[in-house]
Amino acid sequence: THDQVEAMAMGDRIVVMSDAVVQQVGTPHEVYYDPRNLFVARFIGSPGMNLIEGTYSDGVLHLPGDNRYTVPEAWRAVLATQLSGDEVVLGFRPEAAHANGVGDLKAEVYTSDLHGAFNMMHVALEPDNVEAMVHIRGDRGHGHDIGDNIRFELEPEMVRFFDPHNEQALVLEVTS
Repeated sequence: THDQVEAMAMGDRIVVMSDAVVQQVGTPHEVYYDPRNLFVARFIGSPGMNLIEGTYSDGVLHLPGDNRYTVPEAWRAVLATQLSGDEVVLGFRPEAAHANGVGDLKAEVYTSDLHGAFNMMHVALEPDNVEAMVHIRGDRGHGHDIGDNIRFELEPEMVRFFDPHNEQALVLEVTS
């Protein structure tokens, strides 16, 4: 099927293709949470994965709007060895971000949509920069008004990183 929602709901394994080239094969869970490249990260999900360009140095990712994200310890060696420079793309799904008033990341609410069971906030890390817009899925009872400044944090196990030059996901090496 060409319908990603149908594929995710019904498939045991799915194939994501672009221009007749296989981009990733895996379970719906694997494709959603561990996209192999930026195409899959953008394509799967509604909205797709949040993808923010930044620069990495000394364990910290510098993001738009003077935001700084402390990279989880498990990813630091990966970024140091797998990146082809200091530029990196941070990826996270809307449900991996939590607007809690005390998180390290800050943004301004652009709009907020009630989806019944949850509220989807569209927030700008940097005003007037559409590339710095992210989506945060929140509790339906805790909406924010347009223009509100919020702080949020990311679930460390839910973040992903991509090399912007080759558009491939960086791979976290699992140790037992």
